[in-house]
Amino acid sequence: MKNREWEYIFTKNGTIKLMKYHGAETDVSLPAFINGTAVTDISVNTFGDRKLRSLYISENIQFIEKGFFKYNYISKEITASAKSDRYYSADGVLYNRERTVLISCPKEREQVEILPITLKIADYAFYKCRRLENVVMPRCLCEIGEYAFYENVSLISVTLPWGLTFMGEGCFCGCEKLESIVLPANVEVINDYTFENCESLVNVQLPERLKIIGSHAFHQCKCLTDMILPPSLREIRVCAFYDCHKLKEIAVPNECIKISANAFFFCAELTVYYPEKSNYYIIEAARVSCSKEKCRKLYPKRKFTKKEEKEAFVNVDPNPNFKLAYDVSDQYIYITDVYDSDKAVKKHIRKKLFGKSVFISTEDMEE
Repeated sequence: MKNREWEYIFTKNGTIKLMKYHGAETDVSLPAFINGTAVTDISVNTFGDRKLRSLYISENIQFIEKGFFKYNYISKEITASAKSDRYYSADGVLYNRERTVLISCPKEREQVEILPITLKIADYAFYKCRRLENVVMPRCLCEIGEYAFYENVSLISVTLPWGLTFMGEGCFCGCEKLESIVLPANVEVINDYTFENCESLVNVQLPERLKIIGSHAFHQCKCLTDMILPPSLREIRVCAFYDCHKLKEIAVPNECIKISANAFFFCAELTVYYPEKSNYYIIEAARVSCSKEKCRKLYPKRKFTKKEEKEAFVNVDPNPNFKLAYDVSDQYIYITDVYDSDKAVKKHIRKKLFGKSVFISTEDMEE
């Protein structure tokens, strides 16, 4: 069905869902009724590639499809009817009626002060707000949704409230000018892609309770020079620090039990210090290096199985007595044979890394 401005369909409840806007206005008001029937829903692609200056949400709108504010460009103002029982607007920013969730900010805003009772910033709320320079968050804020601040390229710094406990995937991804950030004490997981492509990021203070650094979390943070990992850290996932080529040193805490594939790939200047004692340690193709003073000398209690050898090495017959170290400057693994613990005769064998895993487990190794 369509009229002069709108293409629409009828929902199962007999109300109208807007599918496409055919008008020419850039200041658009969503209708409350079409031919006497209430308009309650709006499709994710209603405005397509159009750039709107403002959008008015009528009182009958009950459901806005997920991704609407990601894919539809509204530059200056989003307002909701005072009669709406679903939405509320303040200073041109859209919230839910209870004002506990910030839903969307116009793309060309430069500053935003979030309402003091807001608990959550929704997924994509500030998506590609490329002019945003400053955002003031309330103390009670506890959650930032996925890609909430994606490609906020003018954002230089942000102060996160101490009540924050959850940061969604990619929430600060592509914030090219972001220079420093302090993560609140109760954040336990840095999710995948959280700070990917934050090319100006120099300083990150990690929380004391942090347990997981997700995949690509700091991928291409090219100005990051150092990182203090908290004792609580348990896992560093795939490509977490991929291409952080200015990163100098990282000390792996005792409780860290897993470093996944390519966690430090293309970190050409990095040295990773391993703990003197650890409970269980797995490195999946992680390119890392270790100083002779701080690296443990581990010897296998048993020979590798054929399956382990095939997955871990190419053209290398593991000696019953050897220790492993890794170099991040290229894609090769260095194996040093140790024939005597006091008078070590070292052979540096340079071979390409192959397969899924390099197996280092203190269950199967001894000093």
